[in-house]
Amino acid sequence: MNMLSLSGPNLRSDPAHSLPFGRQLAAYGLEVRYELLKMAREPLFGIISLLFPVILYLLFGLTLHRGSEQANAARYFLASYTVFGVMAPGLFGFGLSIAIERAQGLFTLRRAMPTPVSAYLAAKMIMSALFACILSCVLLVIGTIFGGVHLHAGEALALVGTATLGVVPFCAIGLLVGAVFSHQSALAVLNLLYLGMGLLSGMLVSPGATPAIIAATAPIWPSYHLAQVTFRAIDAGGIGRSDVHFGVLAVVTVMFFGLATRELGRRAY
Repeated sequence: MNMLSLSGPNLRSDPAHSLPFGRQLAAYGLEVRYELLKMAREPLFGIISLLFPVILYLLFGLTLHRGSEQANAARYFLASYTVFGVMAPGLFGFGLSIAIERAQGLFTLRRAMPTPVSAYLAAKMIMSALFACILSCVLLVIGTIFGGVHLHAGEALALVGTATLGVVPFCAIGLLVGAVFSHQSALAVLNLLYLGMGLLSGMLVSPGATPAIIAATAPIWPSYHLAQVTFRAIDAGGIGRSDVHFGVLAVVTVMFFGLATRELGRRAY
């Protein structure tokens, strides 16, 4: 297979599309296994990804809810810092790794191999969801022990489930950044997006303390909509209809994955 055959406008030239379904399924399983092995051999990124939001929650989330007059402040800040935390595995764990592997030529190599490129992307998404699940469980334990959060089993499951699925739109955004920018530029862009969406969605401060301009523009950010869904999941408030928030997150996911797929087809060579 020559280089021209790898540089088509999309990923449909993937040679693995002709594989039997059973072998494609096995390829998905192997890609997930390889992602787990890679993480086990290079655990520092995973440890930092888990520690950073936990430290922020301990330093600010627990302090803020104790000084808040809001009745459900403990639940509110648990939900908001959970959302802030789960954004990272999608943006960095997905987008930055794509940018690095694309720069190394590994993505081009994968397109020439008889395994589905979609399996490679799905494995990274599963790893991001796994990190989001673990992080939400850790924050839930901390909130229960130190933050005075009391959730019944259904609410706890709703929090963890929302966090696990909520990472998907940020995987899509990260994938587009990884597809468009070099790995040096991607890191800067992802940091800007991560901190920007966290701060400008207004979810890291008490609702009454949110500046008017941020409150007015917060709905343009997907983090705002995931936060509202999470607030509703554990009865911590929430503004607007849940179906609208789910709809926005679905549109963000489809749009950014579509744009990223197109860009990967153009740039992954």
